[in-house]
Amino acid sequence: MITVPLISELKIQVPEHIVHNLMSIYNQLIIMDAPYQSNVNLTKMFHLQWVEDKFASKYNHTNPNDLNVVEQYALATKWLYDFPEIQILKDWISQYFNTQFAFRLHNMRKGKGVDDPAGHSWPRIFIPIINDNVEYTIVDNNGTKHSMVYKVGKCYIWDTRLPHFVRNLDEENDRLVGVFMIKPDVETKLLEYL
Repeated sequence: MITVPLISELKIQVPEHIVHNLMSIYNQLIIMDAPYQSNVNLTKMFHLQWVEDKFASKYNHTNPNDLNVVEQYALATKWLYDFPEIQILKDWISQYFNTQFAFRLHNMRKGKGVDDPAGHSWPRIFIPIINDNVEYTIVDNNGTKHSMVYKVGKCYIWDTRLPHFVRNLDEENDRLVGVFMIKPDVETKLLEYL
């Protein structure tokens, strides 16, 4: 079990070949015209592991102990694609995490932002791939905002169960990140990297 920081850089250096690997996966998914979320003017999200909308929409996302969420987690650990770069990514992630799920690649358009005042069910890990000029803000239980600008080659955790906001401050370049969730109550490998 880990205590999730509000927002923090992990003691994990992301090697250049993993950053390139993630970019290669993203490019392959574009060529394959893989499914992505509908608001393409703001974001484009490729799911490498995900639960189909018909499952996600029927589940209660507010109670992690709900049996439906347990079933959702089991579905979300399945990889939707199988090519060499995916295996490289899986091997690298498994060195540091034992509960990762719902991995996706998320591209945010230049100068855009996303607000999530409600929060999610699980904390998230971010691996920036393109763009060092994106600000991530989380609001703690006292209403205080905590912000950080993520850097390519680093790995970050933030407690997205709380309200949070993302701003791509770059007016010329999109932002691309690898994102996945963890289960803090049973995560053990990450302890030494906090």
